[in-house]
Amino acid sequence: MALGILVALGVGAMISGASRNRLVLSLAKSTLLLVAVWVATAAMYYSDWRDADGFVDCWPNCTTYQDASGTILVGLPVVLAAWVVAAALIGWRRSRGPTR
Repeated sequence: MALGILVALGVGAMISGASRNRLVLSLAKSTLLLVAVWVATAAMYYSDWRDADGFVDCWPNCTTYQDASGTILVGLPVVLAAWVVAAALIGWRRSRGPTR
């Protein structure tokens, strides 16, 4: 669920940025927000705040917090990499000019 929310946020940022010709600005803002979320989650993980690092060995009795922290720590870098690739493809497509 959390990964789906991250992907939806990225797609929404790209669509709104591309439609207003501000793809880079929109992508930069959303990337900064998600990096801040990742850094906060990593700080909680390394400080063992409320057993945030328990997602590694809690299955099948994981709490929602442990599931979310694991998804953010592992899934967010993957989502960000996909955003960068998608933005590069959109930029490359636009630089080629109109197609028939």
